[in-house]
Amino acid sequence: MPMFGSGRASKNAAAIVAALILSVAAVPAVVDPVADNVLDQRDGDASSDALAPLVLFAVGILIGTGWAYHDIYDWWTNSSGGGSDVTEAMTEQEAKNFRAWVETHTPDISGALEIDTQLMGFTQLYWDRGAEVFVSGIWSPGDSAEAHYDDILVGSTFTSNIGTVYRSYESLIDTVFRNMADTPAVTRAAGYTEMSWGLYGDDFSIEAEESMFYDSGSFVRPSSGSNRVYLVTSGADSEEASESLKDIYVFETGRMVSDDGSKDIWLTPGVYNLADFPEGYYTLYGGSYIGPFMPAGRDSALLTGALAFSADGNLGYVIPSASGYTMVFGGTSRDISDFGMFVTYPDGNSTVTNRYSVAPILGSWDGFVTQTEVMAVKLLSSASAIWMLFDDASSADSQISIAAYSPDLDNLDLTAEQKYAIGVLSLVQTASWYGLHSSAITASDMTVSEASLSLMAVGTIRAPDGTILAENVVFTPFNWLDSQQVKVGTTVWNQSGFALVWGDAGTWSGESAYSDRSLVSLVAGSTLEIERLVYDGDEVSMLTLEPKEMQLVLSKFSLTPDPTPIPSGASDWIQILMVVAGLAALIGGIILRRPVMILIGAAVFLCGVFLADDIADFADKAGRWL
Repeated sequence: MPMFGSGRASKNAAAIVAALILSVAAVPAVVDPVADNVLDQRDGDASSDALAPLVLFAVGILIGTGWAYHDIYDWWTNSSGGGSDVTEAMTEQEAKNFRAWVETHTPDISGALEIDTQLMGFTQLYWDRGAEVFVSGIWSPGDSAEAHYDDILVGSTFTSNIGTVYRSYESLIDTVFRNMADTPAVTRAAGYTEMSWGLYGDDFSIEAEESMFYDSGSFVRPSSGSNRVYLVTSGADSEEASESLKDIYVFETGRMVSDDGSKDIWLTPGVYNLADFPEGYYTLYGGSYIGPFMPAGRDSALLTGALAFSADGNLGYVIPSASGYTMVFGGTSRDISDFGMFVTYPDGNSTVTNRYSVAPILGSWDGFVTQTEVMAVKLLSSASAIWMLFDDASSADSQISIAAYSPDLDNLDLTAEQKYAIGVLSLVQTASWYGLHSSAITASDMTVSEASLSLMAVGTIRAPDGTILAENVVFTPFNWLDSQQVKVGTTVWNQSGFALVWGDAGTWSGESAYSDRSLVSLVAGSTLEIERLVYDGDEVSMLTLEPKEMQLVLSKFSLTPDPTPIPSGASDWIQILMVVAGLAALIGGIILRRPVMILIGAAVFLCGVFLADDIADFADKAGRWL
């Protein structure tokens, strides 16, 4: 296709060529060495005569620039000659890029949440067992499990480990939204000035000029007897964490009081830095809050998965409801069936509005938050059951379990009393079974060699009061809940656990028979007087036993790619034209020793470098008028 094949393009070509001829025609008069008097500053008439070619030169540039921008550039960006098809195509592609980001991550996050929410249910026995071990260490006659519910949730490591899972998923969700938060500002800066962005809830929309995002958390509206939460802060001080992991949202004036007394603060509506709040239990008074809240052991507030949102700093939130969702913004509550993000852009003579739902994320997130509540309730039920058993036996031992015998069914909840009954009868049956088969088990010729032991200690085990429990024996200590350091010399045990004694050190030959073994319960305050410590076959002086624990995973999504800038056209063309023309005049003036020409060339060059955008506006108007 010829470059100027259309009638309009041909007229454009003729116009720009004419303008350039005007510019070129002025050059001989400016630079003709014969016409020295034209630029002779000593001759006033001659100086006046010099203005005519210079004006002609300037007018030529102005006319050429105007036509170049209005017509030739218009042809360049639109081969059909009408409207900016390139701009519209780029705008549509930018909207598609945004759609791909939202619609790819929404089902991925929602699906992963649903899978892990189900998977967490299969870990219930692990937390129940942790609660039993912790209870064995704090039980005392005349006390009750209910009085220690808060401590049990923490001591069983439920709050720390499930809290870490909570924060990891919070990071996953919020990183996606934060990566696209400045999309409105970035796209406008790239030239997509006719696009608009925002958040929506059914037919209600909130336009954003600079930024927009959603932020996950647990929604709490405290009431009497249901106003306590556990605040999880892991990752709040991490430089790698997104800003959303560092926020608590308050929507109505309220008060937060920490159990340890370190924090008692009235909060007005706004966003608060999570790093200013120590992790732990809080009692909430009044207000509505969204943050990384987990269940408390007693007087726990009802937790609901929520998405706080911001549009240019204007805050609101969405929570699940019986009929779908409830969106609260600007003091108004709306029942909605869908919500998400939208983008609006021109398409020819019409306007296109695309909406991208993020509602599935909230549904899955609420399921996750609810699961943490269900698991906490079951854990505390198991703690109460084992406490009842210890009360009846007037003794506690970390090796005794009821939870191990209690089935965990989706549609059948067991009370502490039911678990107690199942546990006691199961212990009776276990004792009976062992009585029947103990001789066969004891007669087992199974042996354990020193080489097969990952950890072996030689020494004496004492109770907290100094009573010798096992003297000069080969043993391996085990812990359940917290890190435990063991070392050559005296180790003070800091939790419930046990030591498996393999045999007497005086007769130890490197192998252990069944009859030589015994289990010794350890409690906080027990001491291990260790003479020798072997780990993985090597003699060591110290070792720390580390229970499994969840590690915080901070999502590291790459930021959404910056939009391709829409060609600006005018300023680029003008800058090139004026810089070239200015340099030509400047060099010509130097060669011909024409001071005025040098000044004009320098002025045109500098205007092209620094004033191209301003001249573009004027040239556009001139081109349209011409």
